[in-house]
Amino acid sequence: MGFHLPFLRVPHRQAATKRAGSPNGSWDPATTYRDIAPVRTKRPGTGRWTSATLGPACCVTGVAATGLPDRFRWSKLVTCSALPGRPDRLPPSGRLDRQTSGLLMLRFQYYRYAEHLFWTVCDLLPPFLRRLIFKLAFKRLGAGAIIDYGVYVRYPWIVSIGDGSILNQGCRIYPSFLVKGAEIVIGKGVALSPGVTLCGASHDHGSLELPDTAGTIRIHDRAWIGANALVLPGVEIGEGAVIGAGSVVTKDVPPWSVGVGNPLTVIKSREIETRNEPAAFENASGDEMPAAS
Repeated sequence: MGFHLPFLRVPHRQAATKRAGSPNGSWDPATTYRDIAPVRTKRPGTGRWTSATLGPACCVTGVAATGLPDRFRWSKLVTCSALPGRPDRLPPSGRLDRQTSGLLMLRFQYYRYAEHLFWTVCDLLPPFLRRLIFKLAFKRLGAGAIIDYGVYVRYPWIVSIGDGSILNQGCRIYPSFLVKGAEIVIGKGVALSPGVTLCGASHDHGSLELPDTAGTIRIHDRAWIGANALVLPGVEIGEGAVIGAGSVVTKDVPPWSVGVGNPLTVIKSREIETRNEPAAFENASGDEMPAAS
């Protein structure tokens, strides 16, 4: 897994770091360095410095081409990759200088504004236009699936919703695109009651840097999650399972079971007359599905 440190550019002829303890200008070529102290590069012909500090879990592996404008005769970006470690944990991000950090924060704020504007506009549109937009935005949106007004989904392109599933008003879905393979998958005929939160992203509280962690949340067919329940990263809810209102789901839930509480405890098996009876979602063709209570 690799990522780029934006705005940290080095001269295209040579990447170099200043030798520790040598303030007079001794330089070493930078091809691969581990646990680097502050990295400083000089813009050709300007006399200005750009600096950044890389976290201890990163190493500079080389330079990568970029299509950015080369106004200062810089044509490379430093490329970083994670050292061996847990695959579900990201390395600490590079700590950039104040100016660069400000630019990154500004980009993030622009994205958040665009995201807020997207959902605000969607809440003003009629159902048929909302569905057309959601078909493009989501990784998968099944036939007859309903996303009620007031629902919020971050990064919908990594969220899949099966046929006939219902997301009621106030549902919040938070996947993570920072960890590869972490997504949220909702099966067929799933009912999410008002205020349900699916949180696929978290942080490692064992580190002061709070590195990002994430896990796939998978909800199988015909499951029902009660109002204001919270489902945490890496949880799998089995087919036909029922989650009580206000529950906090921290571990997998067996199929055809009923669970309640914080943390959730399975209290009994779900009793139904037959499991072979055709479900309502199999005949759904539009926005005719009743809302879950």
